Amino acid sequence: MPKINVALIKGTAADRKGNITFDDMFMSGDALSICQAVKANRGKVIVQVDRLVDTPSRPRNAIIPGCLVDAIVVAEPEARNEAYTALTGSFEIPYEEWNTWSERLDSVSVKQSKNSTVANIIGKRASKELRVDDIVNIGIGIPEMVSRFARKSGMLDMVTLTVESGGIGGFANITSKTPTVVFCFSFTAKGLEVSQTKGIVTVEKEGTIPKFVDQVKSTSFSARRAIANGQKVLYVTERCVFRLTPKGLKLIEVYPGIDVQKDVLDLLPFEVEV
Repeated sequence: MPKINVALIKGTAADRKGNITFDDMFMSGDALSICQAVKANRGKVIVQVDRLVDTPSRPRNAIIPGCLVDAIVVAEPEARNEAYTALTGSFEIPYEEWNTWSERLDSVSVKQSKNSTVANIIGKRASKELRVDDIVNIGIGIPEMVSRFARKSGMLDMVTLTVESGGIGGFANITSKTPTVVFCFSFTAKGLEVSQTKGIVTVEKEGTIPKFVDQVKSTSFSARRAIANGQKVLYVTERCVFRLTPKGLKLIEVYPGIDVQKDVLDLLPFEVEV
């Protein structure tokens, strides 16, 4: 690993001993590990905080102990909206207001673009894999659409949703043993245009970057290990769904309007079971 010797960290507050808390932050992530690595290399740790406090922090609340901190910079935060405070846990959305807030967030975060149809198709299909009492981790990007359709179908009340950047693990950690893994992505990228009318999906323009390739530079998810572990693995796109089998990928669904040969098989660089 590279020997890092400078750390720039953002925290919430510093007490008089230099202990850093993260109360108003989304998460602490690898902040402590980064600081430890820097100090191991005799480097400098610089921490920006919103404020200084006189009362020493409780040991369990101090994410970064003062002995690892070389400099503290106080910068008063800008005004934060309700969305930010909700993510930090400082503001709780009452259960009865979930639907209203979900609609508000949709209106400001989802732009009506040529790619929104793709995300909606994928999110709706992936949401059908939800089961009562599931603990579901939602990745960043297209997978976020799963929560929208879980709300519309009523499943949101019957599952627990977590986010990949939260306190429960990361992609490699989560997917290594979880019973079901659903990859949500477009069949191609950069320029892909898809429309859907009355359930009929039409690829108006194909993307120039293929997502299914015969070689990759690195592996963050092992299909062989998933098969050995007995995991269910699906690949949900805007035009079809594949399932991982001991022989490779199996095409298990093609959406209405999609030509199996032209829109799917001809674009794959390898053979799949149909």
